[in-house]
Amino acid sequence: MSLTPPTVTQRDVALACGVHASTICLALKDAPSLPLETRRRIQETARALGYQPNAAARNLALLRSERNTGGSLPIAWINQEPKANHWRTDPEASPFLTGARRRATELGYRLEEFWAREPGMSVARLTQILTARGLGGALLPVHRAFDFSLLHPGWETFSLVGLNDHRLGEWADVVCPDYYHNQDLVLRQLRRQGGRRVGLVLPSQRDAATQGVLHGGFLRHQAEMPVSDRVPVCFVSGDRAERSTVVDDWIRDHHPEAVVCWDREVAEEADLQRYPIRWYIPQGGGAGEVAGVDDRPEWVGAVAVECLVGKMRHFEKGLRGPSRMHLVRGTAPALAGSEVACDPVVA
Repeated sequence: MSLTPPTVTQRDVALACGVHASTICLALKDAPSLPLETRRRIQETARALGYQPNAAARNLALLRSERNTGGSLPIAWINQEPKANHWRTDPEASPFLTGARRRATELGYRLEEFWAREPGMSVARLTQILTARGLGGALLPVHRAFDFSLLHPGWETFSLVGLNDHRLGEWADVVCPDYYHNQDLVLRQLRRQGGRRVGLVLPSQRDAATQGVLHGGFLRHQAEMPVSDRVPVCFVSGDRAERSTVVDDWIRDHHPEAVVCWDREVAEEADLQRYPIRWYIPQGGGAGEVAGVDDRPEWVGAVAVECLVGKMRHFEKGLRGPSRMHLVRGTAPALAGSEVACDPVVA
C-alpha cells in the first residue's frame, strides 16, 4: 500500500533554516527587505524539502489584503448540462446560478463557470485546471443532466457541495428545494379549492433526482382520495415529440381536472388549449409566471454557496460520507388567503 508523503509547510522550512516563519514567507516572495544570500539559502532549502505553495492559502491572503479593493476568492460552478450556457438561459435553472453568484459576492467570493462537456474535457483535466487556478471548492449543480462519471476520486483535494439532486448525497453534502413540502402545498391547496382527479406529470429524471420523493408524496395524497378520483402518475422522458405524445395520451385516457407538472418545458409543450385543464407548476411561481409554489431557487443557490464556504473554511474535502442534506422550503401565498399562487393557467 502506497502512502502519500506529508505536505511540507513553511513552518517545516523555517525549522530547517533556523529562522522565523515570517522570514520564510518573505524569502519565498523574494522580498528585497531580506539580504539576497538569505533569500537564496531559504529558497534552496524549500526546493530540497519539496515545498509547494498552497494556492488556496495564497488566495486567502490575497482576499484579506484586498478586502477593501474588491479582492475575491474563486469557487467553481461545474456545468454538466449539454449546453454551455444552460444555467444562464434556462428559465428554471438560471435562478439557482443567480442566487449562488449573488451570495458568493456577498461573502467575498466569485463564481467561475466550467463546462464539464467541453470537447477534450475529463475529470482529471477539469480538476487540474481548478488546482492550477487556485480553486479550493466546487458546486456540482444538477438540472436536466447528471453525469455520474464526474464523481471521481480526483475531487479529494476540493471542498464540494451538490445542488438540486438527492442522488449526490451519496458523495457530498447537498442543497435542494424541499420537493415533498412544495408539492404538498399545491396538492393541499387544490383540495381546499375542491379539486378532484388531480394528476401528476413527472419527468423520469426528476423522479430519479428526488429518489422517489415526489412520486411517493403524490401516492400518499391519492390514497386519501376516493378510488374514482385517483389518477395514475404520468412519467415522461425522451425528446419533445415523445413527451408530448405521452402526455396527450395520458390526458385522454384518465381525464384529469388539474395537473401538477414538474417540468416547465413539458407543460409548455402540451397543447393546453385542447383540454379544459388547470396546470400547476410548483417551480418559480410569481408575477407573470405559470402559477404554483415559489420554490425559491435563488435562495437554494445562496444556501449552497454558504455550505460550500463553510466546508472550505473547515478544510472538509473530497467525496465522502456521511453527507448532509439541506432542504429549502418553498412558499405558496395562496395558503395565506391570496389566490395568486395557484391560479389556473388554463381554466
